[in-house]
Amino acid sequence: MITNKWYNSLTYRVEAPEGTAFVTVVENDSGKPIAIDINIGKSGSSVKAWAQGLSRVITTSLENDVPLEYIIADLSAQGSDRVRLIRNGVIIRSGSDAVGFALLEYKRDKYVPPIVDDDDDDDEREHKGRFVRRVAR
Repeated sequence: MITNKWYNSLTYRVEAPEGTAFVTVVENDSGKPIAIDINIGKSGSSVKAWAQGLSRVITTSLENDVPLEYIIADLSAQGSDRVRLIRNGVIIRSGSDAVGFALLEYKRDKYVPPIVDDDDDDDEREHKGRFVRRVAR
């Protein structure tokens, strides 16, 4: 069914062993994730087909009210013969681990309140792996 409705979405870039993955989380009007799109690899490649299939399975899970935490837990820690080390010492062991990491970042960005920095010395700094921007109260 084709609709003319616009949805909010957030896209996360994650370095995976198979290449750079772009994971887009689509939200409904109330901010609940309703669909996932994974873009990695060239058109027609096996990794692109795998990503499209995984996107559809995750979207079906979200449509059937599977909690995001369960999806993240199932995708995380899936290993392969190659690894990628990304910021703050995070190791991505497979494409599905990269998708799980992107969903974890989405959950953190969406549900964890921003860190308020009351110091007057810097406007921006890194704090426990999170980029802190000064927030006025």
